[in-house]
Amino acid sequence: MTITKAEVEQRIAGLDADTAKAVICALTRHSQIQTHCFGYYSCGRCEAQVGDSLGGAYVPKRAVIVGHNCETCRENAAALTWEDTLMAPDPFAPETVAEEAPAP
Repeated sequence: MTITKAEVEQRIAGLDADTAKAVICALTRHSQIQTHCFGYYSCGRCEAQVGDSLGGAYVPKRAVIVGHNCETCRENAAALTWEDTLMAPDPFAPETVAEEAPAP
């Protein structure tokens, strides 16, 4: 079953932000916009852990890591859909980017 953006927006109307983010992830999937800390990857939208590269074998091939400005994240960002971006943080916001990617 697929759900449209309009249907998701209708279902989250009136919810507080944290609940709305969790509902979006439940209705669609976790965002490919992710955070990373000490080998653990979390959904950038609802903050649920989605991967573990320390004790597990998680390889975030399609992830866009918040705070990265690398070529891989920029390429992966081009493939994001509304299911990834709705109520998710801007992964390239100036206040989160640790380093700028080298100019092409």
